[in-house]
Order: sequence, then C-alpha cells, then structure tokens
Amino acid sequence: METPRAELAANTHVHVPPNFSAFDTVSDAVASARREGMRAVGVSNFYDQSVYARFETEARAAGIVPLFGLEFITRDEGLAERGVRVNDPANPGRVYLCGKGINPLAPRSEHAQTTARAIREANDERAERMLATLQDYFRQQGAEVSLNAEDISREVAQRAEVPTAWVSLQERHIARAVYDAVDDPELLYGQAGEPASASEAQGVIRSRFLKAGTPGFVPEVPLSFADAHRYILDMQGIPTYPILADGAPEMSEVEWPPDSLIEWLREREIHAVELIPNRNASEVVDRYVRELSEAGFIVMAGTEHNTNDRIPVEPRAADGALGEGARAVFYDAACVIAAHQARCRRGEPGYVDATGKRAADLATLIAEGARLLERGGGDREAIARIAPRLRGAFATEDGPAVVVADPARDRDDYPSAAVLEYSTDDAALTDAAAMAAREGSSVVVVPDVAAFGIGTSVAAARAALAGRPAEEKRPTGRLAGKVAVVTGAAQGFGLGITEELLADGATVILADLNVPLAAANAERLNATFGADRALAVRIDVGDERSCLDAAAEVAQLTGGVDLFVSNAGVLRAESVLTQPVADFDLVTAVNYRGYFLTVRAFAPLMVSQHATDPSRWLDIVEVNSKSGLEGSKRNFAYAGSKFGGIGLTQSFALELVEYGIKVNAVCPGNYLDGPLWMDPERGLFVQYLRAGKVPGATSVDDVRAFYEAKVPMGRGCLPKDLARAIVYITEQSYETGQALPVTGGQNMLN
Repeated sequence: METPRAELAANTHVHVPPNFSAFDTVSDAVASARREGMRAVGVSNFYDQSVYARFETEARAAGIVPLFGLEFITRDEGLAERGVRVNDPANPGRVYLCGKGINPLAPRSEHAQTTARAIREANDERAERMLATLQDYFRQQGAEVSLNAEDISREVAQRAEVPTAWVSLQERHIARAVYDAVDDPELLYGQAGEPASASEAQGVIRSRFLKAGTPGFVPEVPLSFADAHRYILDMQGIPTYPILADGAPEMSEVEWPPDSLIEWLREREIHAVELIPNRNASEVVDRYVRELSEAGFIVMAGTEHNTNDRIPVEPRAADGALGEGARAVFYDAACVIAAHQARCRRGEPGYVDATGKRAADLATLIAEGARLLERGGGDREAIARIAPRLRGAFATEDGPAVVVADPARDRDDYPSAAVLEYSTDDAALTDAAAMAAREGSSVVVVPDVAAFGIGTSVAAARAALAGRPAEEKRPTGRLAGKVAVVTGAAQGFGLGITEELLADGATVILADLNVPLAAANAERLNATFGADRALAVRIDVGDERSCLDAAAEVAQLTGGVDLFVSNAGVLRAESVLTQPVADFDLVTAVNYRGYFLTVRAFAPLMVSQHATDPSRWLDIVEVNSKSGLEGSKRNFAYAGSKFGGIGLTQSFALELVEYGIKVNAVCPGNYLDGPLWMDPERGLFVQYLRAGKVPGATSVDDVRAFYEAKVPMGRGCLPKDLARAIVYITEQSYETGQALPVTGGQNMLN
C-alpha cells in the first residue's frame, strides 16, 4: 500500500559543517536524518560548498536523496532607500535569498566564478577584522585572549573532519571562539549573568559583541539581489525566497499578508518559497502554505540547524506538529527539487529554465521526484547490474549500445516500452536483458527500478527517454561506440588522454576529485566533439565508497564501460632518511590502493556486460611509469607504488581474462610539460631540485635538461604518445598482463 504523502518527511534546508551547525560532521547529519526516516535532505551552506560531494556520497549510502542549495545575504538598494523591510526585520532592504536544486557538478560561468570568489573573500576579510577588533577590545578589558582566524578555522575543520580550506568563518563560529576563549562571565554577559546553555550564551555574545553598535561589529558586504539571482540560475538552481513570517517580532510589509508577498515574488521571477516552520505558529504556516501553493508556488520546509540546539530533522511548527496539508505540500516541493536536479544533470529542463521562468510541468516533476524519494534516489545496485547487461544485449557489429538510466521514470511513462522484470539471479537477469533486446524497443522499463534509454551515443539514449528523435550520429574512429573512464582526467596526462580518446571516437568519463575542473573541461570538449561525448563524475580513488559511487554513476550515465584507464596518481619525492610517513602513505593510498579500489568497483560492470556480449574484449589499462620498471633514487614511494601496480596488473589479468577483460599497463616516460612537473610549488622539477635528486643542479632548468638528456628521442613523453599506446593495447586481442614502455627509448622491454 502506498504511504500517504502527509506521512512522508523531507527537509530542504539544513546547514552542515564546516558551516556553523548543530551537527558535528556530515556523517552526524546524515545519521540523524536516517534515524528519523527522512526521504530527502537538502544542504544549504553559505560561502563554500566543497563539502557537498561528501554529503552526496553519505546520503546516497543511507538511502536518502541529497538535495543541494545555497544561501545568500543580499541587498536591494531601492527597498533600502524606502525603508522597506523584507525578511530581515532589523535591516531595511536586506533580503535573504536561497537557491534550491543547484548542480554542484555544473561548470561555473565566469560570472558565477567571480561572484563566488568575491563572496568568499569578502566574508573571510570580515571575519578577520572582527576577530582582530575583538581581540584588541578584550585585551583592553584585561583579558589576555588570542582570537586568530587561522587557528579558529583549523579547530572548526578538525571538529567537522574536513580540510581547513573548506572553512569560511561565520559570526556563530566567532561567538563560539569568544565563548571558549574568554573566562569572565561578567565581561561576556554583564549583570544578567551567564545563560543556562552554551547556545544561549553564544547568542548573547553575538548580540553584545558582533551586532551593529557593539565592539566587534564589522558590516557585511551583501551581494546585490540581482547578482545572487543570476548566480543561482548559473548553477542551474531555483531562486527561492525564505519566509520569516512571525519568526520576527513584527511581520514585514512585504511578507504579510501572503497575497502581498505573492505579488512581490512574481515581480522578481521567483516561483519557490521556503519556510522554517520551527519559528512559526502552525496557523501561520498553514495560511502561507495554502495561499502560496494555490497561487502556483512550490513551498518547502527546512530546519536550518544553524545553532547548537539539536532539534529534530523533520520540520515542525513552533507550537507542535505540522498539519497533514502542509506536510503533503512540503513533501511535493522536495520531490520537485529532486526531479529538477536530476533533469538538469541530464541536460533537460527542470522546474525553471536558465532565465528563471517556469519550464517543466509541475505535476510531472512531482511524480518523477516522488519515485526518486521512494527509491532513495534510485536502486543504484540494481541499475549497475541491469545497465551493462543491456549494453551487451543491444550491441551490434558496430559496437556496444549506450544505455542511460532514469530512476524517476517508470512503466506509466512508456506504455509501449519493453519490460524487464528484475532478478537478483545473474543468469535470469542476463536472459531477461537478451529477451528485452529482441523486442527492439529503444526504451526498456524495469518496474520499481528505472527506465533505460538505448542508443548509439549518450545523446541518442537520452533522446529515447525524452521521446524525441536522436539527432546525434554515432561517432567514428577506432574507439567508436566505446565508453572509456579515465581517472585523474581533470588535467595533465589524464586530460590529454581524454582528448585523444575522444578524437578516436570514444565517449569519455572524466573521473576526478576536482569535479568543477573536470566538468569545465568536459563542457569545453563537448563543444569540439559533440554533445554528451565527455561527462564528469567525482571520484576519490583512495576511498572505497567514492569508487563504488563513481561506478554506479557511470552505470547510470552510460550503462557501463569498455575501457577503464587508471591514471590518477600522486608523487612525493624525498630521501628515505627524511620522507614523512604521511607522504609515503598518501602515495601508496592513491597509486597502489587506488588502482585496486577502482578496478574492484568498475570490473563488475564489465563482467555484467560480458555476460550478454561475450564476443567482445574489454580493457583495463593502468597508467604506470618507467619508475615501475626500474628503481628511482629519492623517489622510492612512487617507484614502489608503481612496481606494485605492475604486480596488480599481472594478477588482475590472470583472474579477469575469463570474463573477457584484458588488463595491461603502459609505462610512460616523463611528461615534462605537464602540471606534475611544471607546477611552481609542488611540481617535480621543484621537488627534485629541493631533494638534491639531480647532482649539481641549481635551477629548474638544470633539472629539466638533465631529464631530457636521458631520453634517446630527446624529449619528454606527451599525452598523445600515451593515448596511442592505450589504443594500441585495446586493439590487441592476444595481449594481457603486459607493461608497455612509452619512454622514447629510455626504458626497453627485457
């Protein structure tokens, strides 16, 4: 029996660390949401969204649909001049504005990059000024305190278990630092005495020391409303107005009555609103929900969790539980956000378009999103077992099919599609895929799992799902129709390999920890090679969960993989007498363990594809190194990891050959023109110069000349040299377990 919508719960607005939060870590937030049975949770952080990838990984693992948002403090000069209050009762003209359903993987426009950088820099500068001012003030009062932005940021990062670079200090962080540093209740709280709780105490500190007219006040530098609105649209998000309502002592003239707010929002092309019901009376919540939803707005609910108080994750009103009508409307809105996110990632219109105007049908979005929330974002394990089998089953003489999965769609959307009943039995599932292929439909529906579009390219498969003719022709070249995954593809050798594989006809997934850079490069490459030929996914090759998630995402995006290139790697060069253990562990974790984890995650997709297309060889290629063929002085960690990589390659080859998978390694010489060597701070030229690896070298130029002189062909290895070797290996039907030097004659096969 279907659960009534009013009994389901979603939350579209929480702050997670390193933003100031009631939660200690992202894991803490996800665990709390899971305990309460939340179907979807939306993060909405200020200033920096680097933690979102971690949140997505952990939420999906918990069966929770992750929603992505952000929040701005903006200023409307016209309203400020007229003294009009909006959703900040103390500051006329100040407007809080949220973006919902943003795509954190989307390449950022120049405007978005500039805006994000300006916001972050302005906030960081403000925090440093506040701390310096407060430190001077407290010392004048006789309290010897140290309030240093770097120290506080490190403490915040340690508590949140994130890198310090992700921290942008907020007022609440500063209030907590003052609370911890100043041991004088009278100085902090005056005659009123110390509050009963830490949360109340920090609230008093903010009021007494950080607000206008107090010793530590530094004015914010708000973004213009227009710039914030544009930024949200640039991030493929939905501009959303957060309603304060009776959360303030007096409702603002813009917000009350609701029909006044409706007119104000329509003038600004805003079609979504959000309440934080725990600060509102239930009757006020009900009135806003009723009038705004009847006017065609989606109405969301969140909790913020931006104080120390551990309130429930499920939204509720200040005076108790929400009514059934409000709960149903809030849940529908979360469904819309989920569907909008999924559509935008596929390049389809969501709730609003790039100009902010309403686009897709609301009822359709609610239905699509409801399926996602019911399935926890989709049964990724089932999709990863089905999609590769469909690729093989629909293969032709020209190559495998491309399969795109859409968990938001089901049988009702495709009444004439082939239907495949899911089975956990491998043989039965393989037979079912073959039977579905014989029906010849371009869409296969697996009830309660997903709809699968079939085509000769990603664009064609997506067109099948959208019910429109495919405009894209099958790529040509030696790798035409093949899907390749390249790790570490955002830059350097990986990016160069990607470009060459695209030129040879492959569809390429750029898998990298730096998703924004990978996505920006994918967009650039698509302009050259065609729509959806290059796609970006996030992967941390040293993290098991991240590797499994990346493989699941590839299965959903393309159906599987024909060529997996393990390219991601790091290098730390130093003497065995002095190298920190942490550096050795990092190199080993990425280069050796990372190779194992990625093969472990992606090989099952290949095994499933081979089950329905046993005549075709699939390939795993490790980008090893000439340092995997001979030792490397003062570079033992890297050489050791690469020697180990060849051992893995040979062992994988012996095991996987029965599944039609060849496993080989290519061992390039030095890419002297790439960032690994050229980076002015961490590049190998600099590292080797500092480590004394080149006798007599006094400059980077000396180091470069030394390495060029070692190569009989007189130059470093280039990405095209390596890509040609990789393509050569894929064309060999009688080579596996080999390590092929690509070194210009510097290293030769024995």
